[in-house]
Amino acid sequence: MRKRAYFLCLFMIIIILISQMVNIKYDINLYEFIKYSQPLSEQERKLLEDKGTIICVSDRNAPPISFIEEQNKQYRGLVIDYMTALSIELETNIELRPLVWEDTLEALMKGNADVCDAFPSKEREKYFRFSKPIYKLKGVIVVSSSENQIQGVQDLRQRKVAIPNGDYAIEYLDKTIPSVEYVLTKDIHDALLLLQDGKVDAVVGDEPVIGYISDKLGIIDEIQILDPYLYEQDVALAVPKSEEKLLDILNKGILNLKKKDFVIKIQQRWFGISGSIEKSRISDNLILGVGMVLIASIIMLFIMYIFNDRLKEKVKERTQELHQSRMELQVTFDALGYFLVVVDSDGRITNCNKSFQNYIGERKEYIVGTHFSRWNILEYLNKKLNIFNKGKVNIVNDEEELRYKNTYYVINMFILESIENSLDQLLIVIKDVTKFKFMEKQILQENKMVAIGQLAAGVAHEIRNPLGLIRNYCYILRSSLMGKNMKAIDVIDSSVERIGRIINNLLDFSRDSEEYWTIINIGQFITNILELEDKRMDEKKIEWKLVCPDDLQLYANEESLKHIVINIIDNAIEAIKEKGWIHVFCERLEKGIILKFQDSGQGIEQENIDDIFNPFFTTKKAGEGIGLGLYIVYNEVQKLGGTIEVSSQHNMGTIFEVFLPKEKRG
Repeated sequence: MRKRAYFLCLFMIIIILISQMVNIKYDINLYEFIKYSQPLSEQERKLLEDKGTIICVSDRNAPPISFIEEQNKQYRGLVIDYMTALSIELETNIELRPLVWEDTLEALMKGNADVCDAFPSKEREKYFRFSKPIYKLKGVIVVSSSENQIQGVQDLRQRKVAIPNGDYAIEYLDKTIPSVEYVLTKDIHDALLLLQDGKVDAVVGDEPVIGYISDKLGIIDEIQILDPYLYEQDVALAVPKSEEKLLDILNKGILNLKKKDFVIKIQQRWFGISGSIEKSRISDNLILGVGMVLIASIIMLFIMYIFNDRLKEKVKERTQELHQSRMELQVTFDALGYFLVVVDSDGRITNCNKSFQNYIGERKEYIVGTHFSRWNILEYLNKKLNIFNKGKVNIVNDEEELRYKNTYYVINMFILESIENSLDQLLIVIKDVTKFKFMEKQILQENKMVAIGQLAAGVAHEIRNPLGLIRNYCYILRSSLMGKNMKAIDVIDSSVERIGRIINNLLDFSRDSEEYWTIINIGQFITNILELEDKRMDEKKIEWKLVCPDDLQLYANEESLKHIVINIIDNAIEAIKEKGWIHVFCERLEKGIILKFQDSGQGIEQENIDDIFNPFFTTKKAGEGIGLGLYIVYNEVQKLGGTIEVSSQHNMGTIFEVFLPKEKRG
């Protein structure tokens, strides 16, 4: 409820600010601004259509407001330009008719006209409705340049004052000093002539009209305009009382022209830059500035009040949330199956989870505060990774794998920083991966046995042919032992050697060897594996080529390298449906070697290329593969400290590029 009241108060302040700005800019309130900013309704358009032409009457001799030029007899002036623009804005025809000023209001009153420009006043509001202001005019007092007794409006008592008949100045003076003797004229032109002839003491009228006509008459030096001006009054459009809907239409057009600053533009045309028919903005801008400062101050106080009011609640809420968050974090911390231990920079344990407590067989209260070396597994970890050494902390950023008491662990470390210190505490995460290691080794062995099954047919074929040759040439030897039969003996030797090589390769591959590192001749190593795959490649009419320096050697784990090469070549064979090629390139680098396997198979679709090294990912049909081949390749490359990259296009073949370092890492 309080929050709603706050926002309601702020909303009211914003509305007041906007309303003030609209009033200063457009001389209307916010409601009127919204109302008159709407486009013409269908009903309003129909009213204009039914009316046809709007008749506008104005003074015929009030230059530069409205006047008939002597040369071409055209009706010109600010009002004419304004009504023309209003006609375009409302998309309706407005006909302008010049009249003597005293006849304009009479024509409007009798219904002979629809609109005219005039000063609004209480007397005139009895007969007419007035639009929103168009512009402002100043009324001034003009006397002879030799006159020194009339200094202001109060000095006009019992004086003869020339004023156009029906002018607003008569109504103004009647309210100010009722004892003025009026000399009513047809227009300001006639009034100034009377002043020039000395027949009146002063002339009262609109400043721009007096200035314009006195200049034309050449009497500027003969008259003086008293300062300050008599009044500054809005000029609006007057319509008959019955034309309320027409007035709404005119107000919409007037607002649109104000938004375009149209009056300012035509003011410069008729009055020059120095002239002004817009109200002075100095006081308004000052008021607006002060108002905005006050409103801004109120808003700031309002915000501070809300802030102070809510701060206590927020502090209480945050304190509760922090306590709850700590409780939830500790529950999560204890629920994890990994060993989690937090130690400070001195090596003392500050926290540990339930899994670690169960492993140690002690309660948390007993473990926290003790040195990490008190517990065998942490002491062993420190000896292997050298975490705490002579008061310094060595952070191991990469994942480390350790074997402790026939159990495999993966170790991760995370810095828990504080504002004061770069290292406040260290989180040690110890994961038991023994089961995973066993499963991984089991999968590798099973994958190896699958490959052996595929090789068995090739081995049988390779053994069968040499044995046939042995039998044939033994028969020849029995028949005749002539010199030409020495060739048969050579073939027998070659075949027997080939059988021995195939059997040795098969036995080497099927053996569950220990993970030992040795120097490997890369060319001979890959050749042996390719020869084992000869049978499968012959069946698919696949040609293979190996480009490798004879002396290229690498110190590596032979078992891991075997899995890498066999699985990549096996994938290449399966990717080639029939007739194709497999090329293997070996390259010596400064820091290691590059093995590049390229085939002409069906390739890998781009949407699958990011997933090929994921375990159990396969695009083969059920029963044709379990998706572990490339996963094993990736893991074995990682074990050797290398990297593997793949590039492929569908139906364009695939390239696997394996980098293996010279020296054992880790």
